[in-house]
Amino acid sequence: MNSENHPENHSGNHSGNHSGNHSGNHSGKHSGDADSTAKKTAFYKQPIVIIFVLFIAGFFLVQQYATQMLSDEPLVISKAGPPEIIMYSTQSCPYCVITKAFFEKHNLPYTEYDIELSEKSLKMFYLLGGRGTPLVIINKEIIHGFDEKQMRKAL
Repeated sequence: MNSENHPENHSGNHSGNHSGNHSGNHSGKHSGDADSTAKKTAFYKQPIVIIFVLFIAGFFLVQQYATQMLSDEPLVISKAGPPEIIMYSTQSCPYCVITKAFFEKHNLPYTEYDIELSEKSLKMFYLLGGRGTPLVIINKEIIHGFDEKQMRKAL
């Protein structure tokens, strides 16, 4: 009987050409086993890449969303002279991005201190009662978080 003309029953999938008679079960490793181990290792590395890509995409979406979230109402500065604006922030804070977009939309000059990069800024942040970012000071009025209504009032 020619083994090429008559397929045999096997338990499991095998790739490649087989010749000769086989008896169902095989023990031992196949050359494909090393490839499947490498693929498993690669699979476990992919979630980190996916998470990183999603984080970057989310950051850019927040930046785009920030300008849509801001009011189109014209800004009226009620105090004499340019306002003094200080903001304590972090690089990963989405509300900090929105706050900066507010300042830039209305051409307001501000000074930003990143509390993750400066120990001195972090200490000052806590002295001012900082609980979360952004912490904004407009003309000596402290505003916790992004609050457009309160920032407009302070200006």
